[in-house]
Amino acid sequence: MTNIVIVGSSDFVIELAKRLERKENKIIVVVEDKEKALDISSSESGIIVINGNPLDPKILEELNLKECEVFVAADKREETNLLTCLYAKKEGVSKIFAKVVNKRTGKLLEEMSDIIPINFDESAASNVALKIEEPLVSELVLGSGKFEIVEKKTEFYPNLIGKRINKVKGNFFTTLAVYQDGEFHFLPNTVIKDGATLIVLREAGKRKEMKKALKELK
Repeated sequence: MTNIVIVGSSDFVIELAKRLERKENKIIVVVEDKEKALDISSSESGIIVINGNPLDPKILEELNLKECEVFVAADKREETNLLTCLYAKKEGVSKIFAKVVNKRTGKLLEEMSDIIPINFDESAASNVALKIEEPLVSELVLGSGKFEIVEKKTEFYPNLIGKRINKVKGNFFTTLAVYQDGEFHFLPNTVIKDGATLIVLREAGKRKEMKKALKELK
């Protein structure tokens, strides 16, 4: 079980807390608005809600951040996020995220500290949850920019029908799964059927090369 503290009350915060709570993490959400705090408390029974100003020293002490592994500051005010993150860092929290509005602020955070900036226009709750729970997977498909996951339909590659998915690979791509008969199949010996969609991991920028390689597979 991971102890996670989230500051804020937006739809993003609620969705993120719900996603993380499903994995049996201990989730504490700090909500300044009393009515929103009551709403979240009544609708999300598995989430601990603390009503108060996240910059109040008493609230910060109540959070017991020395026992916290992940801190997400997602308040609507950027200055609140930066100040609470600095406090969390001082308390020894190992993984810290801060919502930023100004892109320059995000770049400074990346260069000056280990606080991870998030921008709601680019970072959906599912992406942030992935960064928290599966950091290496997140780095592979979201962070590094070196790889991308794409879909390939057999209607464009009829030569792949009848092959096993572990045979559909190359020097810069590999097939992770196939979606057919209304569900995903991951076993390497799964036979690809007509109308299937392949889920492929490839090196970024290799779209044309992979298209050619798939068409040439025999």
